[in-house]
Amino acid sequence: MAALYSSHIPLTKVRSCQEEARMDEQEVIKKVDARGEKCPTPILWAKRALAKMESGQVLEVLATDPSAVGDFRFFCEQTGNRFLDEKESDGEFTITLKRK
Repeated sequence: MAALYSSHIPLTKVRSCQEEARMDEQEVIKKVDARGEKCPTPILWAKRALAKMESGQVLEVLATDPSAVGDFRFFCEQTGNRFLDEKESDGEFTITLKRK
């Protein structure tokens, strides 16, 4: 069994290729600044931005509404867009979505 793997690319090299692919996949194309806005405004602005983007492109939304993360998760489930990531820092949320 060990001989089978000896001629393959080292696992560390495979991981780095996969990480690079993930980074390319998440390159932000457009940003929406919805800080200070309450639901449904961040969703509406994001929906409008996504409509102008191509499939597979990534949108970043800045929001301060604490319910924004849950709203965007639900929005993605309903629309088929992909919820990639969310980060929070000092009450400001950065939400990353991928256009279907």
